[in-house]
Amino acid sequence: MFSIFRNAFRQREERSYWLIRALFLRLLACIYLSAFMSLWVQIQGLVGSEGILPVSEYLKAILQSSGEKLWYRVPTLCWLDAGDLFLNIQCGLGVLCSIVLLIGIAPLFTTITLWILYTSLVTAGQTFLSFQWDILLLETGFLAIW
Repeated sequence: MFSIFRNAFRQREERSYWLIRALFLRLLACIYLSAFMSLWVQIQGLVGSEGILPVSEYLKAILQSSGEKLWYRVPTLCWLDAGDLFLNIQCGLGVLCSIVLLIGIAPLFTTITLWILYTSLVTAGQTFLSFQWDILLLETGFLAIW
């Protein structure tokens, strides 16, 4: 008899977690969306080819000092291409994935993609993206994957 009550209670708990999970992911998507959109407007002026601290020069300096690409110390997709177009593509993909997560489609894939893209841009952004809210978004985004 007690097992009936236990099973009913577990089913009720699982439904309530689903609601909180969905709400959390949607709110996280809104935060990612605002982060990527605000960065997209500024990315070329900050770290673009003619920006204040060009990411291409930053990566060249790392390559010259160490003699190898340090993917594990400087985790950015800009090792593939440090041009303005690729920076814009990363921001655009971040906006697109944020909208997809906001709708609720493929949350695992989109949270992983958002985290990778934002990690890449934070690393490429150097001092411009080294504030506590950027790090907090990376930590929260990583935990949201799990």
